[in-house]
Amino acid sequence: MAREQPTTAYTEVQIDEDSISLTLISESGSNGAVIEDTERFTFDELENMAGAHRTLRLSRESVTALEEAGSQQLGELVENLENEQVENLPQKGDVLIDENSPSWSNGDRVVVEDVVKCRANEYVIQSPYGGKENTVPERVDPLCDKTVADANPSYPDDDRVVLAHYLDDTGGDAYAFPESRVVEE
Repeated sequence: MAREQPTTAYTEVQIDEDSISLTLISESGSNGAVIEDTERFTFDELENMAGAHRTLRLSRESVTALEEAGSQQLGELVENLENEQVENLPQKGDVLIDENSPSWSNGDRVVVEDVVKCRANEYVIQSPYGGKENTVPERVDPLCDKTVADANPSYPDDDRVVLAHYLDDTGGDAYAFPESRVVEE
């Protein structure tokens, strides 16, 4: 039977008249207490070891059980995050409402053109250097570059960037919005 991942570990110390023993013990629900490693030293040996460091280690079975459980949990977490991100992201063609539409706009409805795979604080919308607008540069210059997050300080700076244009703006350009600014109708 494969060992279940340990849920707790502790060291037990036993002192006899001429020695000291250290035992690393782990516990899990189905396995109960398992002795992982043990060391015994006489007091004479301890005197000669002054300043030395010793380590008690988990058994290979416990390490494997922890690795397998961690790998499984990580895989499930990544899968859940990927599913959540895909399910919750707007799709091309979706018509959404801009919660903070500008006064020059004839309406607040926008149509999604794309969802960029970067965050609002990474997407440059204005740069004094030119050529970096509407891109994700390797490094944003916080003193010069203006990002979607800078233009939308009341929204989370780690929002995904949604590119959309206003429906009532004939021939208008696509604008970059933080994801939480554009919501379903």
